[in-house]
Amino acid sequence: MSAAEDSPATSSNGPEAFPQYRATADGRHYYRIDGPRAFVEVQVVGKRRWVHRVEAKAYPEMLRIQEMLSGAEGRYRTLSEQEWVAVEGPGD
Repeated sequence: MSAAEDSPATSSNGPEAFPQYRATADGRHYYRIDGPRAFVEVQVVGKRRWVHRVEAKAYPEMLRIQEMLSGAEGRYRTLSEQEWVAVEGPGD
């Protein structure tokens, strides 16, 4: 793996500040990105929600985080922390 592949996500203003919040365009999956190698996903199915904590150890998982941060051509949208808290629910 090259140094560029192993480096933290960056923007034109320097390293990304974490956590970052994203949702899929269809609004069924919500993400709190804790760093370049970790995120929490809340999946909404009807009235239920499932919480998954992921530590990216394999390259495809790291690539997924980079896609979430970049927006992946409109597949992900940016959330505010308040929107994340409302979806995440109490006690998580």
